[in-house]
Amino acid sequence: MEHIGIFGGSFNPPHIGHIRAAQSAAQLLGLTKVLLIPACQVPHKEPAAGDPTPCQRLDMVRLAAAPYPLLEVSDLEVRRAGKSYTWDTIRALQGQYPGAKFTLLLGSDMFCGFHRWLHADSIVQEADLAVLSRGEKREAQEVAQAMEPLLARGVPVTVVPNPVTEISSTQLRRLLAFGCGEEFLPQGVAAYIRENRLYDTAANWKQLPMEQLEPIVVRLLNPNRVKHVLGCRDTCIALAQKWGADETDAARAGLLHDITKALDGPLQLTLCRAYGKILDDFSRKYPKTLHALTGSMVAQRIFGENAQVVAAIRSHTTGKADMNLLETIVYVADYMEPNRDFPGVERLRALAFSDLRAALRLGLETTLEHLKNQGCEVSPESMAALEYLNRLEGEKAMLTPKEIAYEVTRCLDSKKGMDIKLLKIGKVSSLADYFLICTGTSNTHVKTLCDYAEYTMEQLGEPMLGREGHRGNSWELLDFGSIVVHVFTEEARKFYDLERLWADAEAVNLNEIIIAE
Repeated sequence: MEHIGIFGGSFNPPHIGHIRAAQSAAQLLGLTKVLLIPACQVPHKEPAAGDPTPCQRLDMVRLAAAPYPLLEVSDLEVRRAGKSYTWDTIRALQGQYPGAKFTLLLGSDMFCGFHRWLHADSIVQEADLAVLSRGEKREAQEVAQAMEPLLARGVPVTVVPNPVTEISSTQLRRLLAFGCGEEFLPQGVAAYIRENRLYDTAANWKQLPMEQLEPIVVRLLNPNRVKHVLGCRDTCIALAQKWGADETDAARAGLLHDITKALDGPLQLTLCRAYGKILDDFSRKYPKTLHALTGSMVAQRIFGENAQVVAAIRSHTTGKADMNLLETIVYVADYMEPNRDFPGVERLRALAFSDLRAALRLGLETTLEHLKNQGCEVSPESMAALEYLNRLEGEKAMLTPKEIAYEVTRCLDSKKGMDIKLLKIGKVSSLADYFLICTGTSNTHVKTLCDYAEYTMEQLGEPMLGREGHRGNSWELLDFGSIVVHVFTEEARKFYDLERLWADAEAVNLNEIIIAE
């Protein structure tokens, strides 16, 4: 009598884990053969746009099974069309193989939900069940619990050790989209995928507009991660608006920061190997922390993001020494976006919009305290970030008014402020040591320049004494005590003509500030 194993599924795509599991079951159960039966459509999931057709999945399974005599591919469910139900398949196989004994091969997840299948009671009357188990403790407990009511009814259930392959079809689709993962594909399948341009292997996602980028990112995330990522993106935009960072860069970094988060630790290492990244000891020891590094590499290689966005993604988990504005924004936004809920998050949110550097410090300190309480090792990059902040705090009091004036001049120049003039007014007025005058190209640019100047001065330990004028309009004044910053539109600057009013003040040669930098 033939003893036939039934191994169904979407096989989207078929991978070496499927083949190893089928081979192992055939040998351990003494099966005559294992029928690999790709579903036309699995009942619990609608096909996604861009998925291979059922016939293409069938072709790939045939390629995967070809070298193995005990494995045979059936087109039964693809020919039947519509949703594929196991009960219908077993009845059809009974007609095709009269007198044969059937054993249904199930992964542990599928077995634990078997009681919800259509006609589950009828299936177990016509076929034995075999559970492909990886041997993990939690999995073994769940399988044992699911077996109890079946064994009590006399249903034969066998647990089959499944050779561990750290991959699933869902994870493999992500790797293929990221330009790697072919080592998990059986012979011939990788070439078929490339030739038919499946699984986004031929996609061009570089520098997509945000409205096109978002659905692609969402598709590559775990569903439970989507709210966090969209919340982080929105928070990055809000912080960029507050502190004068580039809003587009902030939005793109926020949207892409967790692009590889769905990959587990071993697959993070797979991605690093594929991209030729040599890892330090900490990263090899704790591969789950690698999604910031792999995310930055994918952002650059697959999505074509600029260096600023890539760097911000790279440091969003551990931080690093000397983080710039965008890097700080993404780190803090990831920590306190609206879906985060932990003791102290409200304080962090308040700091993010009043003292961004203090919010960064609080985030780092909170993480380090949590890791130490858990007995976990702290990332060297996190330690370096906190040490840098401590060192910077000690250096703030040492800055002279000249050094502060030069620093804010550089910051406005970096944000494309026009016709910058730095005047030494200490000898002709008691109002301040320096006046800084700058032109923005528009009302929005004026606000951006002022926000960034406020942020820069805050980081240098110079609290703003006042901000006057018209926010988001043609003129603003920022008073920092030793330096007063005036930012105008071109028309407003001509109207107020501060250079004429302070003609007796000494103008600083900006070449020694901006060019020398």
